[in-house]
Amino acid sequence: MKKFLRNLKEDGISLRITYVVITVFIFILSIAILYKVDMASKMYKELSLATDGYITLTNAAEDLMAASDYLTQEVQLFTVTKDINHLNNYFKEANEVKRRENAIKTMGLMAGDSNAFQQLQLAYNASIKLMEREYYAMKLVLVACNINDYPEDLKDVELSNEDLNKSGERKLIRAQDMVHDTYYYKEKNIIRIRMEECAIDLEEETHRIQLDSEDGMRQSFSTLKWEIVLFLLAVLITISLTIILVISPLHKAVKKIAEDKPLKVGGGRELRSLARTYNSMYETQKENLKNLNFEATHDALTGLYNRAGYDYIKSAINHKSTAMILIDCDLFKKINDTMGHEAGDKILIKLSDALMGEFREEDYICRIGGDEFVVFMTNTDKKSRGLIREKIKNVNKVLHDTSDGLPDASISAGVVFGTREKNLDAMFKHADLTLYRMKEQRNGCAFYTE
Repeated sequence: MKKFLRNLKEDGISLRITYVVITVFIFILSIAILYKVDMASKMYKELSLATDGYITLTNAAEDLMAASDYLTQEVQLFTVTKDINHLNNYFKEANEVKRRENAIKTMGLMAGDSNAFQQLQLAYNASIKLMEREYYAMKLVLVACNINDYPEDLKDVELSNEDLNKSGERKLIRAQDMVHDTYYYKEKNIIRIRMEECAIDLEEETHRIQLDSEDGMRQSFSTLKWEIVLFLLAVLITISLTIILVISPLHKAVKKIAEDKPLKVGGGRELRSLARTYNSMYETQKENLKNLNFEATHDALTGLYNRAGYDYIKSAINHKSTAMILIDCDLFKKINDTMGHEAGDKILIKLSDALMGEFREEDYICRIGGDEFVVFMTNTDKKSRGLIREKIKNVNKVLHDTSDGLPDASISAGVVFGTREKNLDAMFKHADLTLYRMKEQRNGCAFYTE
């Protein structure tokens, strides 16, 4: 365990393994969330269907009761008024509209195995049984009134000899009694009781389904809530790990590279490995730079980098964070012509020493021509304008001092920052243009402006 922790501290967390684990966890969590949402959706659908079914079945039960009451109303009116329209209304409901049969069919399809359907079926059977009594009463009225044109349903109804021998008035009284007496209303009450029990069963069954669905939805949403919390936590952990293990180390690495410094080993295992590889290359490059053949890369007169050293430095530095200072000694040809090349060489040595005294160790100073110098000032930007101007001024102070027996001299400089430049060749071109303009005034420095 200690070895594992020691290796973990040294090598860091593997980004690949970490993100694979997190991705798998989030994927599984997403599946679980989708499953819970689907379950809740199904339970809601069941709840909605149960409610809709309750409404439909209740309407069907009410239709059966309403149809039974309507038939009762029409048969009673017919026995009292002897109006054939009530007879027609009765058989239209019984044979054409058929609300009772439709109610039985609807409930049979939706709740054929329920107690409510059984109660409805019993109510329907009682209603059908009661129709036999109603048919007999209507046949009595038709015979009493000598009406021979009547529905086919009544043709097979046979009256008893006792009723047939009664007078027309007694037949009517008998018919009215059959649909108004205690027995008739007792049977009607049985139908009503069955319907009430059907309604109660429907309500209880629907309520049970609603409670089950609500309980299931409550449990699903409770679980879903925690799954969403875990999902959000996983996302936050992923973002945090990305910032800590990837973004922050990369940001620091970019800054160190811009500063031409070795990287700090940190972040995920892969980034640490990359940082170690870069640092190894960085150290090798620095070592190679130090171990370059001094004579091949340095000017024999001044000890500064020569043209070969200048070309190597160009390939090794980051121009975006570098200022190029192109320097030319003012009226140098005149000094050579009037005082000789020995004096000119001494002026160059004096200038080189002054430049090395003003600029930092991490800056690169090159002599690329007779009296032409280049300074690569690294890790700098336009904020260093005042500092560069001051350095050039100090160098000119040294050159103006004639106490060493050398003639008064000065330099002009053209400065360009690499922030917006494409490459070092473009920087040199712009520095040369700026120097050319400065040479007209001499003894100072100018900065390139686009």
